[in-house]
Amino acid sequence: MNDSESLLHYGPLDVLRSDLSTLEPGKRLDDQMIRLGLGLWKDDLMKNDPDLAGDLVVQDTRFYRSLSNKGYQGILKSDKRVDILKTRFIIVPIHQNDHWYLAIIYGPGALVAASTSPGAPPPNANPLAGTAELETTAEISSQRQRSCYILFNFSRIRHPEAITTLQDWLRQETKRKYNLNHEKTLTGIHVEARKT
Repeated sequence: MNDSESLLHYGPLDVLRSDLSTLEPGKRLDDQMIRLGLGLWKDDLMKNDPDLAGDLVVQDTRFYRSLSNKGYQGILKSDKRVDILKTRFIIVPIHQNDHWYLAIIYGPGALVAASTSPGAPPPNANPLAGTAELETTAEISSQRQRSCYILFNFSRIRHPEAITTLQDWLRQETKRKYNLNHEKTLTGIHVEARKT
């Protein structure tokens, strides 16, 4: 058997025999299998609930690694395709110390609304859409009143550094895309998922 034999082509993914072997008991999942699982889940969601699927962003498995290693500049290219502050959910798979966990951020647009005082003028233009007008902060606020996170983990270890890193990323996105500063802190919970 050849470990580099391609078993499946799924979008841009090429799943090899060696990737599939990471599903065996006692083995550690690799990026390809996480990408495949999230991609299949998102495709299924597109078929069954296209509105919800269109209102969430699933970050690549390399996103958090680039963000934590290279800082905000390391992920600028990945954020150009969509304004994550206008989505309802952001899903971030995180791999640290041979361990996978998942952060789900709800309502990042509430951070934009929290950055403006009542009656303040909305930002002028969306740099992602050229000359198209940007939703006002009031519209964003009415859609997403609160921003919070859930961190799913298979261990009792908490990951406050991950939440701090993601929170800083959202602050920098708010500054870059809307020229607004905020000090709002993400609140949330850490959920220990049980292995069966």
